[in-house]
Amino acid sequence: MADINITVDSPTIRKENEPKPQATVELAARKTLDNNILILDHEEIDIVVYPEKNKILTLAKDELNDRVYETQDRFFRYLFKKGVVDFASVHAGNVYGSMEGNTLESKAEGVDNTQMVMLTVEKFLSMERPHFMITKAYQKAEADRLTEPDTDETTEMGEVSQDDIKGSMGTAQAYGLSADSKARGRKYV
Repeated sequence: MADINITVDSPTIRKENEPKPQATVELAARKTLDNNILILDHEEIDIVVYPEKNKILTLAKDELNDRVYETQDRFFRYLFKKGVVDFASVHAGNVYGSMEGNTLESKAEGVDNTQMVMLTVEKFLSMERPHFMITKAYQKAEADRLTEPDTDETTEMGEVSQDDIKGSMGTAQAYGLSADSKARGRKYV
């Protein structure tokens, strides 16, 4: 078995002629075996960038629902408004619940398509992060409220007396029977 050597370039070591980068992005991304880029930062979708095909694909992360479609739509609209995607090319992918679109080719000298796509995707993800942080905090607070409620929202066992009939609407009304059911001997329960 061959040894695997991994080298990491330090951003502080630069060649003299090499220009400084204009922007850097930090994403939870992986490069696939066929040289595509898989971005896993979003809570609802995974994003696949195909640099050689000039294409972007979004896939539902865990479950497919309306929020996933809305996120995919919002994502491609954002990329279109930033001038990265041809909006006419956006359509459903060949995987159930996926959406894909073609990236535009850069005509500007010195502008790399893949770098612009990655920068724009990172900006979209940074816009989405606060929403998911608030959603997670709300869900945690709601779970805490239901599992460990305040004392003013609870009653001890036996604190509420037992009655034969409770509630404001009896079963006869709930099942569509007429209001004269008491006269026929039916009891509201």
